[in-house]
Amino acid sequence: MGIKVQGKRKRGRPQHPVTVPNAPVTALVGESVILPCHLSAEISAVEKEVRWYRVRNNKFSIVLSNVTKKSIPEIRNEEYSDRVNFFIQEMEKGNASLQMKNTAFSDEGEYKCCVISDNLHCKNVKLLVPGNMINYYLSLKHKLKNVIELFANTAVTGVIITECLISLINFLQ
Repeated sequence: MGIKVQGKRKRGRPQHPVTVPNAPVTALVGESVILPCHLSAEISAVEKEVRWYRVRNNKFSIVLSNVTKKSIPEIRNEEYSDRVNFFIQEMEKGNASLQMKNTAFSDEGEYKCCVISDNLHCKNVKLLVPGNMINYYLSLKHKLKNVIELFANTAVTGVIITECLISLINFLQ
């Protein structure tokens, strides 16, 4: 009987008023990206407070907040100044998505879309910036060259280490 009641409840109203994609959103460095967040059909975001947070080490920092009945979003995080905005005209249709311009490597991570009405409703969106691996390998290659220069002036041990590191750099290229 408990299963039937839950099934009826699912048909009668949505499970959660906030919907985000299950899969991560991907953007390249320098591109604009949309982090989707939609409210169920019967809810307008215009009458609600919508907040986007960045989640780092289980701590939340605000990215962008749109206070009820204000058409201008309130930005609280300088890291995203002039790079993030809402689609104000779409909020009446329940679109609480965040647009981020000029995506940077440091933008990769978890974001939280929250809608505040009678209750707090939040869902997480993951942003991937695949260039991070390229950046990592370039910095690793630079560090390895510095290590080679350090050991190049030592005796036999330096020669062996240098040859190993040169092989590794060639492999990375």
